[in-house]
Amino acid sequence: KIQQPLLCNGTSPNKLGAGKIIFWLFAFAFFFGLTTQPAWADDEPELRLAAHPRLWVTQARLDRLGDYARRNTLLWQALVREANPGFSIAANALVYKVTENPFYLDRALSLFGGQVGQDYREDRCYFYRLNGYDVTIGYDLLHDLISPDYRARIASWLMDLADQVWSPDPGRRRCTWAAYDAGSNYFHGFTSVIMAAAAVYEEEPIRAAYYLNLFRTGLNPLIRWYADEPARGGVIPEGTSYDFAGMLARTQMGFNRATGQDVSTGEIRTFVRDSALWRIHSTVPTKNAYYPLGA
Repeated sequence: KIQQPLLCNGTSPNKLGAGKIIFWLFAFAFFFGLTTQPAWADDEPELRLAAHPRLWVTQARLDRLGDYARRNTLLWQALVREANPGFSIAANALVYKVTENPFYLDRALSLFGGQVGQDYREDRCYFYRLNGYDVTIGYDLLHDLISPDYRARIASWLMDLADQVWSPDPGRRRCTWAAYDAGSNYFHGFTSVIMAAAAVYEEEPIRAAYYLNLFRTGLNPLIRWYADEPARGGVIPEGTSYDFAGMLARTQMGFNRATGQDVSTGEIRTFVRDSALWRIHSTVPTKNAYYPLGA
């Protein structure tokens, strides 16, 4: 089990953990500052994906993190704390990209072995949503430093995870709980495989293209409707313990940046903005917890 994976940590839902702080900083930067140009039309089946890292890290962001590291800011300290228990592939990979310290590279590479090949079907595939994402981000960040054979193995496993939810072959589906329920935190956790598809496109072009297109034409319209109707205003109907705004936003970020096509419609951007504002205004004066709503 990966403890406290980057940007989606395992702290109590009403506590402000380091991973949540890191996520929201990147989410604000994305939703209020990033523009993309369409690069994938219906009559243009060949995808043109960005170079690795392609999901949400850019050189400008790495440079900014480097500045944070030199000044030892609170954000940098939070990231290092996320890496140093030795559980998160993504956090160790990101610290390596900034510092070029081989200690973090070696640890990140070693951590893949504890995840790749695992079957996360217990508890309706609960850990699938966390650990698969951690592997995906680490894979994207360290892509060129992973051997081709091992890249192929990781890519195949990640697409096997996608098959467990949305395979065109019903016989391969194992994680069907809430697979088409855009109001469920499980659904949004499962969409981590959309970022995996973007990350492994070169190694798994057929399956990756299928899942990227499924998201663009099938799953994202469900998200757009849910953001504009039941979840309008930014408060998650399931309750703060099941808040999926972070998982929703990270998939939008990953898809948009990797493909160059912005699928984050006004309804989705408004929902993420309002959800962030809800978190800000429901934070208690001591700034270490927020008001819990519902479940």
